[in-house]
Amino acid sequence: MNAGPDKGGPITSRIVVTEILSRVGRIDDITTLTAAILHHVFDSSESVKQELDVHFGPEIRMLVQELAGNKHLSHTEQMQDLLDRVPFFSLRAKQIVIAEKICKLQDLAKAQSDGWSLEQMHGYMTWMGQVLEACRGVNPYLEEYFDELYEEQSRLIRDAEDDTPTSR
Repeated sequence: MNAGPDKGGPITSRIVVTEILSRVGRIDDITTLTAAILHHVFDSSESVKQELDVHFGPEIRMLVQELAGNKHLSHTEQMQDLLDRVPFFSLRAKQIVIAEKICKLQDLAKAQSDGWSLEQMHGYMTWMGQVLEACRGVNPYLEEYFDELYEEQSRLIRDAEDDTPTSR
């Protein structure tokens, strides 16, 4: 399975995730919002760590580092790696992860037009639900919004499955 849907590219998705944290999650903590924007640029090199420390401080650097996955893994391995790590994330990191999954749910409708099968979409939804369950209990606003979007997307997938020629 290819990477999840990402309308507008990485910069746009970082802004959308940060907006979700602020508007939906009611988060005004500058450390959380800044880390949400920065964590995809993190590559674990010492120079990047030093730059983050100098420009943003060690608290943001540590949060960015906590969220950073191993970019050398395959996409499937990265998905499993996140599932393995997310239960141990800080409250801030879990909120960022939930906002990211909300962003991905919002983009999921585009995935079918990008060639995703219903099976791939269902598998991706299942994985996102597992990630959310590992984060549950950190922000009721984000969790409720995720649940609403998840149900809506699940219904759309079920409806699409009902409309396939093999289901008739």
